[in-house]
Amino acid sequence: MEGSYFKPEFAAVPVITGNPGNFTIRWPSYLTNYQLQFTTDLNAGPWMPETSLPVRDADTLTTTVPASPLEPRRFWRLRGPD
Repeated sequence: MEGSYFKPEFAAVPVITGNPGNFTIRWPSYLTNYQLQFTTDLNAGPWMPETSLPVRDADTLTTTVPASPLEPRRFWRLRGPD
């Protein structure tokens, strides 16, 4: 069959849960080339790399980020390779 096609890539959404004093962020472990980034302002940015190192288990990467009263809002995203 001639022609072309594309394979769609679906965005992976990190799963974020909050506990007193910290946030736990999980995403699929097959996204090894993705970087967890954060910002405190969605309008002005900038997006910065999350410094907490993820731990890998069977099928997820998990990182724990301490909550800070100095940052009442924090937003995360997974950024894929350029």
